[in-house]
Amino acid sequence: MHRAVRGHPLHYKVINGQQIESGIPEIDQFYRQLTDFVRRISSDDMTPLKDKLVGVNINVTPAGGTYRWHYDRNAVTVLVYLNEVSGGEIEVYPLFRIYLKGRGPAFLQRWLDWFVQLNVVRQLFGKKIVVKPAQGRMVALRGNRCLHSVRPVQGEQERVNIVMAFDNYKDQNLSKQALDQYLYSQKPVSSDPNYTS
Repeated sequence: MHRAVRGHPLHYKVINGQQIESGIPEIDQFYRQLTDFVRRISSDDMTPLKDKLVGVNINVTPAGGTYRWHYDRNAVTVLVYLNEVSGGEIEVYPLFRIYLKGRGPAFLQRWLDWFVQLNVVRQLFGKKIVVKPAQGRMVALRGNRCLHSVRPVQGEQERVNIVMAFDNYKDQNLSKQALDQYLYSQKPVSSDPNYTS
């Protein structure tokens, strides 16, 4: 998968949750077993996503691959690194989103998201955390509130990690078909649906 944008583009391969459920059920079981841990750290009634396609994935980022600045569709995201590579660090600005969550027009949320992603705004007001990939390392973040990206993977080895998404059960009813097409297919798209819908 490659989606060219300014800054960090999207460049990765993915094994989606439907493929994992049928081919690697142990990972799907691990995903469901993490629910109690996620509830403890978030102090909220988090559950695995109902949408099996996107709930748990394995992302493979090739040498030179990156993942652009973004917020996740869900409240909590847990990453587990399956290998150690050079580069490929996740960069996170914790709780850096001015999140309206339905309390304003969609265009205002898109504008705020664009504004806080500006390099000068991040440098002046943000505190960046960088986490290196290491086998077995787990990272949990408020995916829909923490601005994050993946730096370019260096060397010859691919960066491999499991991505697990959790959300409050009542917040899981929004359709994200355009985002799924953007992330899980090779179909051409005109823009990033995170900021157009």
